[in-house]
Amino acid sequence: MEHAGKRHARELGRIIRPMDHDEIFATSGCPVPEAAVRFSVNRSEEAYAAYLGKDLLCVFGVTVHEQVQVPWLLGSIYIDRHPLIFWRCSKMVVSHLRGKYPLMANMVWGRYAQALRWVEGLGFTISPPEKWGWRGDLFCRATMVTQKIDLSIPKNLVGLRNDELRRLIHV
Repeated sequence: MEHAGKRHARELGRIIRPMDHDEIFATSGCPVPEAAVRFSVNRSEEAYAAYLGKDLLCVFGVTVHEQVQVPWLLGSIYIDRHPLIFWRCSKMVVSHLRGKYPLMANMVWGRYAQALRWVEGLGFTISPPEKWGWRGDLFCRATMVTQKIDLSIPKNLVGLRNDELRRLIHV
């Protein structure tokens, strides 16, 4: 994995999966995948290119819109050659992102059943289809909410003995 840039956008533009290309067009009307990848990379808080050997599997990242983080991924034809490795890496990346971003959401093209199954398998909640994109195609919102737990000890509990803590929490 490496930080994504123009070179990765060009490379992915040549080997993008057909359904990813079609989803880009349904979203934005952009007929040039390289331009869409470059646009996404440039807007991202973090963006990466994932390789298996010399094969570019995908370019992915996270953009931020107010309180919502938008994870995105555009895949190459090599994902279909290495589906198990792609799946395992996807789970690791989502685990990492969950630790950083409490609310993630993005729209997935309703015709892209494989992508919908993938994001749902990664733990995202899929909403019913709604009209979205430049021509009003049906898209499903994929959302993941991660509860952030504050593990700091409140000041009024610092220095209490175990028996005093048990009494306070009725154990």
